[in-house]
Amino acid sequence: RRVAISTRTSSDDQAERGTIQTQAEEIRRRLAGEEGVVIVGEYADDGVSGTTPLGDRPAGARLLADARAGLIDEVWVYKLDRLGRDLIELAIARRTLVQLGIRLVSAMEGEPDDFMFDIQSAVAANERRVFLRRTAHGMSRAAREGRYCGGIVAFGFRVEGAKQNARLVPDETIVWADRSAADLVRDIYERLALGGQSCRAIARDFNALGIPTHYARDGRGVRGKLTQGLWRPGRIRNLVVNPVYRGELQYGRRIDQRGAKTERVGHEITSAAIEGLVSPAVWQAAQDALAANRRVAKNTRRIYLLRGVIRCGICGLTYVGSWSNKAGWYRCGGELVERGPLAGRCPSCAIRSDRM
Repeated sequence: RRVAISTRTSSDDQAERGTIQTQAEEIRRRLAGEEGVVIVGEYADDGVSGTTPLGDRPAGARLLADARAGLIDEVWVYKLDRLGRDLIELAIARRTLVQLGIRLVSAMEGEPDDFMFDIQSAVAANERRVFLRRTAHGMSRAAREGRYCGGIVAFGFRVEGAKQNARLVPDETIVWADRSAADLVRDIYERLALGGQSCRAIARDFNALGIPTHYARDGRGVRGKLTQGLWRPGRIRNLVVNPVYRGELQYGRRIDQRGAKTERVGHEITSAAIEGLVSPAVWQAAQDALAANRRVAKNTRRIYLLRGVIRCGICGLTYVGSWSNKAGWYRCGGELVERGPLAGRCPSCAIRSDRM
């Protein structure tokens, strides 16, 4: 009997507590009383969600490859929910093993028949829903108390304390010349709200001065990808509209690829008061300046009322105003420069403003 041991944990905390070793030890203890057993491999997925398909997990993919190669007779798991917590993915994983003539056995629940497997799968999926609901309520409660609940820390702030005592406080660490990160944020608001500069002009000045960006300073990228370390107009704009700088920390708030504020799935937007970097009046003045810049660009006297209002149906970016061939045009921002979710420039069409 060639047996494969499959284990899984869904978080780094569980991995640190040695949960995955506990699963493997219990399975080996149960197999010690079985006859003719040879353990041909252990397939451990540390910190992998139970909703991830078995074939998309590092160890799970190796397990299926070895199973299709005829190297395995039985797959043992600690509990069926270690194989997965999504009802459909669990059924797919079991069907794949059954079609290959492989037994699926749980050290704690035995070898279920079809009826018991359906029940146990439904219980595993429901336990996950209950866990997510409780976690969301706990995170919302922590957010209402003003605690830092994880995620990217806004430029100009730093995390003080740990876990239950973690809070966001102004980052007075010097990052350029004699200016701290908090000072640079205040400078951005003053330039935009009081100095009449555009986001593009601010980004140009910051790059010319060699002021490091958030990721360049910390030496990291976004989602594992390195950045160019340059200030962009869009980066300035996204910073300015964040209510955290006026002293309102929002949990459950996210920005989609089109720049629209949305709620995270399963979370309500929860607000808490923290120490801001600018006054509410300056923050609002910056929002008014952004709105004015959308209507009338700084580098032209022409007014494009639909600038930033029309949205491209191909790439999702907004249209901008431009002048060529003695006429005003609305063009997709992804047509003028390579940006947005598409590779290369957007193939969308331009629209003459007078014909509109």
